Amino acid sequence: EMTITNSDRVFDDNSAVDNARLERSIAMAYLAGLLWSVSQYRLGLAYNEASITVLTYRHHVIDLIAQLNATTKRDIYDVITASVDANTSAVRGIRQLFASYETQRSSLVGTYESLRAFNAGSYQAILDTGVAYDKLWLTAGDDRVEQECLDNAAQGWVRSTVVYNDGLQYPPAHVGCRCGLDYRTA
Repeated sequence: EMTITNSDRVFDDNSAVDNARLERSIAMAYLAGLLWSVSQYRLGLAYNEASITVLTYRHHVIDLIAQLNATTKRDIYDVITASVDANTSAVRGIRQLFASYETQRSSLVGTYESLRAFNAGSYQAILDTGVAYDKLWLTAGDDRVEQECLDNAAQGWVRSTVVYNDGLQYPPAHVGCRCGLDYRTA
């Protein structure tokens, strides 16, 4: 059963053991994207964990984790409010909520944010060269590709600084997106 002490812990933003692991994992996906582009396109750049671009991206990750924590708090609040309104115990609802997080939310968020970080790093490495590059949105090419991804791919080769019609610079366009980018010198 939830006590005041336990609920205080649930709503404490400083319980950062898992947050620190998540922050590092996403930042490392960003670094991997940087290093992949350096290797793939022979960019002649060097990055490591201490690179300013990686440290700057980590600040974005910290904000992202704060948003995830805020979403979790809202979800818990909704479960507790519903149980109070129904005059039932919130314990079962909270257990179900966290079970759903373990099975679907963490996987979706982890995959999406890691892919987003990787593509952000890859894109940043291209920009860091100072050379004009074009980019091409690539889809998986099957019947599961979403329309917004097809629309981005239909734009063909565009300058690397062009924002796609959906407002993005690089994939993923949505959760479950399997798209990528290719680059060539302009």
